[in-house]
Amino acid sequence: MHQRLQASRLPVLLIGLLACAEATTDADVASCERLCDHLIGECAYDAYPTVDSCMAGCADQVYADVDIEVLESCIVDSGCDTFGIVECQNHHGAGARDEG
Repeated sequence: MHQRLQASRLPVLLIGLLACAEATTDADVASCERLCDHLIGECAYDAYPTVDSCMAGCADQVYADVDIEVLESCIVDSGCDTFGIVECQNHHGAGARDEG
């Protein structure tokens, strides 16, 4: 069963989760909504059983200064392959290896 993002509630949730973080922008909220919509709506990704859990995870990524758009692009390109999603997190997510 796919849970659709409830636009009226999720921005408030993300802003609340990021209250202690640096500046939260509308772009951060929109990026997290797109990422979670893809992970839950398209991929049915088991690591995030609810939209709220996905948004909380995304908030952690934003707090760690992760470029959510780059992470989302990698995940979309993975074609919802679980191992591909994990690799995207390893390379672009919080705590990613610095290979430069």
